[in-house]
Amino acid sequence: MIITRHISLDNDCIRKIEPYVRKHNNNFSAAIREIIDQAGKYNSKGDSSQVDNPLFRWMLTGMDGFLIPDNILSETIDKRLINSMGEFEKFLNNRFEELGWGVNIDIKYDNDSSPIDAMVEIKGASMKTKLVASLVSHFLVRNSPEHSPLEVKSVMNSSNCIRVELSKSNKNDGEKSLVKFFGCMDEPVNTIKSRIGFWKKILDRHKLSNYNMVTVHRNYFEDLLAARTPMGEIIIENLARKPVTEISLGELLPLIKDVYETSRVVDRVDIDRETIILYHNYRNKEAIEKLKKSLFSLLETNGHLYDAKATANMLVLVHRPDIGLKINEIIDNLRINHSRLDQELILFIAFLKQLKNIPDI
Repeated sequence: MIITRHISLDNDCIRKIEPYVRKHNNNFSAAIREIIDQAGKYNSKGDSSQVDNPLFRWMLTGMDGFLIPDNILSETIDKRLINSMGEFEKFLNNRFEELGWGVNIDIKYDNDSSPIDAMVEIKGASMKTKLVASLVSHFLVRNSPEHSPLEVKSVMNSSNCIRVELSKSNKNDGEKSLVKFFGCMDEPVNTIKSRIGFWKKILDRHKLSNYNMVTVHRNYFEDLLAARTPMGEIIIENLARKPVTEISLGELLPLIKDVYETSRVVDRVDIDRETIILYHNYRNKEAIEKLKKSLFSLLETNGHLYDAKATANMLVLVHRPDIGLKINEIIDNLRINHSRLDQELILFIAFLKQLKNIPDI
């Protein structure tokens, strides 16, 4: 049964219901019915709550760097919307307009159902747009079809606007891109939560020592106890996921910087092309010498020879030209290539002559 009622609305009320009126093609009755339905669905006993803006901003700040859990994502957005980018965009704009977020979403794509390239532009308050960008990217990557999986290629953040570029890739790279751009805090926080007592003690001790604690692998420490020169390759190999002999020099040097700075073995490491500059606070000459030998051992295992010079609080390692390695190669050839002995000796002598051109360190 339809009951007719007359109601009076001021201009502010009219302004608030305009989005619903436009949505229903100027059908005022349909707009009012939807508003009533929404009021029943999202009342205080429902799934939505009103939050003061300062508290809401604090919550948004705390969520920065965390991906929205999959179960929350599936409850927020119907997975079937992945079948149409146009319908997905329409749903998002309507939903955030209903919630009063003041966020506008524009999606450009080359195919409505299985895009190869897509650009999502989100305008609004900066903290809100960042969360929406994470939400939209998460949905598109996780639900993109198997034959056309999407990966986040770039995120461009400007004043009150975020642009997210997505392209066809594979599921594995797609998942990694979500972590890279939106979920960098998930793994560290979950790791801390899994052993919170252990990590709290570690953090407390680092703070109490003003971050003068050194964290090294057990094997490294064992070498020190046994009065051997540790090479420190284990953590580097774990990070690179391959033996140190297979790591290129260009890949190894940033890993040395990362491991030595993070473990606090030294205060800082600068890389200038192939030169390594270590800043430290060690006072014992034997300790500095062992640090130098440790790096020499690591670099030589990687196939590169270095020379060093030291000042009070700095150690500079300069990459030696590959002559040294070539000499070793020639000596090996001299041992096995008996038929080419004369030629190898001539080549060996020529390389020895080049040694005089190497500057002193």
